[in-house]
Amino acid sequence: MSSRVVRVLGIILCLFAVFYFGYQIYFFMYTPYDTQVAMLYNYSDQVDLNGIVIKSEQIIEDTADGVVKYEYSNSQKIGSGSVVATVYQSESDLLNHDLLDTKNSYLELLQSLEENKTSIRNNTQSVGTNVKENQIELLLKLKNSDFTDMEKSELDFLESLLKQDMIINSDVSYSETIASLQSEISQLEGSITQAVSTVAAPVTGYFTSDVDGFEQIYTSDVLNDLNPVTVENLIKNTAPAETGEGIGKIITSSEWKFLALVKTEDADRFRQGESISLTFSNTEQVIPAAIEQVNYQKDSEYSVLVLGCNIMNEDVINLRKETPSAVFETGTGLRVPSSAIRVQNAEEELEDGTVQTVAQPGVYINMGQVVKFKKLDIIYETEDYAVSAIQGDTDYLQLYDEIILEGSDLYDNKPIR
Repeated sequence: MSSRVVRVLGIILCLFAVFYFGYQIYFFMYTPYDTQVAMLYNYSDQVDLNGIVIKSEQIIEDTADGVVKYEYSNSQKIGSGSVVATVYQSESDLLNHDLLDTKNSYLELLQSLEENKTSIRNNTQSVGTNVKENQIELLLKLKNSDFTDMEKSELDFLESLLKQDMIINSDVSYSETIASLQSEISQLEGSITQAVSTVAAPVTGYFTSDVDGFEQIYTSDVLNDLNPVTVENLIKNTAPAETGEGIGKIITSSEWKFLALVKTEDADRFRQGESISLTFSNTEQVIPAAIEQVNYQKDSEYSVLVLGCNIMNEDVINLRKETPSAVFETGTGLRVPSSAIRVQNAEEELEDGTVQTVAQPGVYINMGQVVKFKKLDIIYETEDYAVSAIQGDTDYLQLYDEIILEGSDLYDNKPIR
């Protein structure tokens, strides 16, 4: 046999081998059905609301002209008579005053370090720990955009670093820096004109600088008329009252109401006396609320709810016109498209020993090119999908099972060709 014939036969055998193994791979991988892998899914059973927040509010009036510096951040609780704002003649006065406060803080810190040199140098272990703790606290605040008491956190970190420096270098002294700061402070004090006035809180409560003009419109009086049309008009109101000379307000109670419209088809899920959770778009915080009133309107598209809450913080204090979600339940399970769900008859033994036939929901899966029926334990369902609880019993759908989405003539143990 010539070498040419041998080469041709070799090529033919190679092509046959490639074709044969390719066919085997294709045969193994091929399925005539569309499939989807069962994956974990976090579900939330919720209903959308649209309404207004009603709080007990008192505007802080002031007629002084000038630049306002607020002494408290929003949602801080303060007592009656507390100075909530200082009014300066100019912006430069305000900025110089802030700079003066900062320099005084640095001066007090350095003076304290100088006075306590000996005790600081004898306490090396706690100083090193404080540096790490203060650094982590500062970094976390920056990462989370939490600027509450940021100046204090910065000062604490600086103090721990300076203490560490004093321990490492025994020649460190802050005397010259102290003298320089004292001189700068004296110059600043001479450049600042006296503040025009201070503004005090008229009552005890939670302070906020936000005044939106609805304080005299959205009051507890509106809760006397729970007609859907009336509530809708309140929500659509775009003409708040004049705020006058208000530079802030006090929320006199932590208790507030949410007056809301809900689709009538969902209204029967809300039962007076029960509790739900609210999630607002401006915060990830879940806020518990009590269902105080339900005005069910069977002949209207919308019904009316009155929800009550007693949480007051920076995420809540300035809420007004909102579209939160009322969350009834959350959980995790396996997401199953509705098109894949089948129902089989199954026998179930009752407590008295009798057996009855029940409808068992489930899905067909591709298990090694063989069709298998897996049960579903449905814990949540919508028009498009259902969520099945994760079960240890392998008769039920398992994570990563290959769900057959559609197909005719499916049955248990059917080979897939």
